[in-house]
Amino acid sequence: MMMLFSGLLGAATMLLVDWALWPSFRTVLAVCMIAGYVIVAAVGAVGLVRSR
Repeated sequence: MMMLFSGLLGAATMLLVDWALWPSFRTVLAVCMIAGYVIVAAVGAVGLVRSR
């Protein structure tokens, strides 16, 4: 469940960043991918800490 939520959150963030910085699509794509990975990693770390 946590993975699904983090995945949806990452996808939503990617869409928002994509709309916000539309002019340079490739830069946006790179930023979105990095942001998505960072968010998933952060949520995963928080989930691991809370589960202990």
